[in-house]
Amino acid sequence: MPTINGRACIVNGTPVDKVFSDGRQVYGRNLLTGTSMNKQGIVVAGKNDIDNYDKQKIDVNPNDQYVYSTNIVSSTVYPLLFRNYILWFDKDGKYISISIGENETVNISNSRISNLFTPPQNASKAWLYPAALGQTRDSDTSIVWNHEKFEIGTIATPWTPAPEDVM
Repeated sequence: MPTINGRACIVNGTPVDKVFSDGRQVYGRNLLTGTSMNKQGIVVAGKNDIDNYDKQKIDVNPNDQYVYSTNIVSSTVYPLLFRNYILWFDKDGKYISISIGENETVNISNSRISNLFTPPQNASKAWLYPAALGQTRDSDTSIVWNHEKFEIGTIATPWTPAPEDVM
């Protein structure tokens, strides 16, 4: 029996990519694993500690569009300018370019932000991370986030774990 309530949608033992209800998309398969736990980072305007983040390189198809969404649990600064980044790599692992999501202002904790991305034509892998810009260039802004979701399509659906996390 298929299930999507807080879990991945599995039909006949196979994860599905999308589920529609009354013509509206209500589920998109999370391509990221291990996204239920909190992650934390320090971001200073113009630099960050991204090398310390738990990163995943995700397979992508340059003919698809993707939505990357993240829940901001807390921050040392509010309001906070927040955006998602994706670094694109070719099939040989060579860096191609970076895509930066539109700035979104987060005024309270537990705010969800999402950005739509289209890979470059020769992209094979995506490396994702959220980032925040503090109010001043001299102060650190600590952010905590969770429930990252990277899904095929143009609609951000509610967070669910990747099927690999629940099967």
